[in-house]
Amino acid sequence: MYSVHPSRHFLLKLSSLDDKIHPYFEGSEHVETGKIKIEELKLLTLPNGLEIKFEEIVALAGDYYGLPNQPIIDPAFKDVDQEDSGRHQRFRDAYNTLARTPKTDELQNELDKLLATLHKEIKTGVTVDASTWDEITGGWWVAGLPVKLGRMMQLAETNFDHFLPNAKNAYLTGHQLAIDKAREAGNYSEDDKDEQKRLLHEAFSLEAFSCHFLTDSFASGHIR
Repeated sequence: MYSVHPSRHFLLKLSSLDDKIHPYFEGSEHVETGKIKIEELKLLTLPNGLEIKFEEIVALAGDYYGLPNQPIIDPAFKDVDQEDSGRHQRFRDAYNTLARTPKTDELQNELDKLLATLHKEIKTGVTVDASTWDEITGGWWVAGLPVKLGRMMQLAETNFDHFLPNAKNAYLTGHQLAIDKAREAGNYSEDDKDEQKRLLHEAFSLEAFSCHFLTDSFASGHIR
């Protein structure tokens, strides 16, 4: 049971995240920074019906799911005082490649392979080579060289969002969307727990997607 209203619990949880961030940046290390202890929210159901853990979204967001030709933070906006009104929609579009793409056997199979590779890396402590990850997302490699780039390598070519100051701004963009969704959940009474739960799962999954960029902000390899 929640000790406080779920939406307030969510907001309190988010406010304490900054004290728990470590300078990790490998996929398996993203997982370690994102583990949730709230039993009801350990396994999230995305809007399209996919089930995935919070920390797994943290690990896969941005690196494997997103839009290569549409960074969340437009690099043209170099002045922090400039208002980039499109960043919230671009964040939603990136998030939707995982959360709202229709749940098909192809999407489920891809996700299963990514998660299996991720957990293999965690178990063995050995980094899986880029070709393996890229081929899961549609790439084709021959003798260690890419013949056709998959989504993973395409995202890597335009990864402005993974480095400061864009990483911080990408996080803050998604974080705001997550808070808005949690507040929306708070508008529902205890009599409509299903809708409240659906919105809370979406709020937490939005936060998980944004937390990938937050952890990038503290990654020594990304900062350098």
